Amino acid sequence: MKKYCVAALSLMLAAVLLTGCGKTSSNEQMKAPEFEVSKINVNLKLNAEREEQEVLPYSDGKKMIFRIQGEHEDEFVVGASADRFVIYDFADESAGKEYVMDKDVYGKLAVPYKDGLLYSCYRVDRRNKHPYHWQIIYQKGDKKMVIDQGEEEMNVQESMIVEDGVIYYTYEDWSDGYHCGVRKLEDDKTVTVAEYDNIDGIGLMKVENGICYISMWGDKSVEYSAIDGKKVLWEKTFDVNDGNIRSNANDEYLLCWQNGSEENLTAINLKNGEAIDCDIQLKDPSMTTIGDYFLIEDENKNQYYAVVEGDQIKVEKLEMPEEQQYKLPLSYSFSTGKNSAILVSGNWDEKREYYILKLK
Repeated sequence: MKKYCVAALSLMLAAVLLTGCGKTSSNEQMKAPEFEVSKINVNLKLNAEREEQEVLPYSDGKKMIFRIQGEHEDEFVVGASADRFVIYDFADESAGKEYVMDKDVYGKLAVPYKDGLLYSCYRVDRRNKHPYHWQIIYQKGDKKMVIDQGEEEMNVQESMIVEDGVIYYTYEDWSDGYHCGVRKLEDDKTVTVAEYDNIDGIGLMKVENGICYISMWGDKSVEYSAIDGKKVLWEKTFDVNDGNIRSNANDEYLLCWQNGSEENLTAINLKNGEAIDCDIQLKDPSMTTIGDYFLIEDENKNQYYAVVEGDQIKVEKLEMPEEQQYKLPLSYSFSTGKNSAILVSGNWDEKREYYILKLK
């Protein structure tokens, strides 16, 4: 068995205090996180002239799921759409099971389910040249079972999350007037967790003990909320107008960045919805989480880490040791558990590299 830790090294990130928000001592210093970083070798057999790979935001710490997309001349096949999904074992550096889409069917998101794969997909109407009829499919071997379906929208599944064997996913549907929401799949049965008909879109950020933390956006606002069945535990609305908003959540807080705001960062307590504001100015950041830390990279590739302590958000700059010749690629990353994350470097037109980051 090959080892995937081909370039493991320990990183002690030196802390340079930028600022803190709240009641803090000027002599107080936050403990810098210590990481182990390992490069993951990915060896997928692709048609180099026509196929591209994209890792999906799911991993159990041993395997990843790749969406393989070929060239499509059809103008109604847009965005990242899979011709096939491949399970990749990065401990063995080997491709496992492959799930191929039927003709005129394109995959979007996928997660393991029971003895197979659960994935969202959409079908296209070639005669009328538009996408229609989305589905949630459970596939085991060559056998496929339709779990859920709707009409007319292509990019309907923004999120798909596994929590204690239950799969939660977002949807949009026009089959009986517009509505969108969150559903869960348990023992092959779907249940609507939340549904709305007066918002433009919905995202699912996190599920913990059955509580769904969702984002809903309208024309000029984004609302974050926690829902437990039919009960809304808390909600927080941001007026974005023509601006942007970024967010990510760990086990305790949702951290939001909003441009054009004097208080540029807001941390929301996931238990009670209480907010802490901070006037640190960042430019168009990407964020991921590992342990209690938020890792941040702005548009100028400056990197920071942040924690929420008491009534303040503390943000400090990441400084790599001299022997570290590359920065952590934080622009696209996702959690593989509380204390680890997968980082992806490179764009569609570049060679992509993959790393696993573990908190020591």
